Amino acid sequence: MNEKIKIRVHHLMCLRYFRNKGYSDDFCKNMAKIKQLLESQDNIELVDNCDDICSHCPNNVGGKCTSDDVVEYDKKVLDICKNLKIGCTSFQKAYTMVDEEILSEGKRQSICGNCRWNELCKSKN
Repeated sequence: MNEKIKIRVHHLMCLRYFRNKGYSDDFCKNMAKIKQLLESQDNIELVDNCDDICSHCPNNVGGKCTSDDVVEYDKKVLDICKNLKIGCTSFQKAYTMVDEEILSEGKRQSICGNCRWNELCKSKN
């Protein structure tokens, strides 16, 4: 993949806890593929709208997310990680920042505790 992978800001947390469970088999296959690509491709574009993971999500309707919650998740991540900005960046740098400033500090629940996949993340802490 030569193009930069587009990653929604809050998906930096989702990628850490992904265990091949999700909305559908297609969604899980796509998420696993993106996660694998990120292991070898460090240059990404952080976005605050539908990304490459969202391409197989049922909440993605015509390139727009129908879930208001995820917009709030993105805002909360950006509020906590002051040095994280929308645009092109290093995946490892962004992933590490979210890990150190949110996940390691026990702030994940306050960002996305109402997510339908919360139990998967809680069980992996």
